[in-house]
Amino acid sequence: MPTDETAPQEIDVKTAAEWLRDGTAVLVDVRETIEHQQERIAGAKIVPLSTLKPDDFVDFRETRLVLHCAVGQRSMLAGQFLMQCGVPRPYNMSGGIEAWKEAGLPVETGILE
Repeated sequence: MPTDETAPQEIDVKTAAEWLRDGTAVLVDVRETIEHQQERIAGAKIVPLSTLKPDDFVDFRETRLVLHCAVGQRSMLAGQFLMQCGVPRPYNMSGGIEAWKEAGLPVETGILE
């Protein structure tokens, strides 16, 4: 994966969890809606990569923007796209929700209504 200035900054799940806990970041899930509905990180906003628009991120310019997906590949692509569109450099949560679960961090499951 790219590591230059054209790619989102990589962070680990522990850092992402700490930022979420202290309110200094917003977490955006770029998986598809059905994936998010079945299993999600509490508080994550859903903005699927398939419908991603830079305008979706206007409200997040004043805080850290952390993107995640299942394993970190779609969120990397989303971050690169957003950067090309002028959104300040986001963070990519390495390993996605799978790494989050492997670290013993909580997820919510079950279809949302």
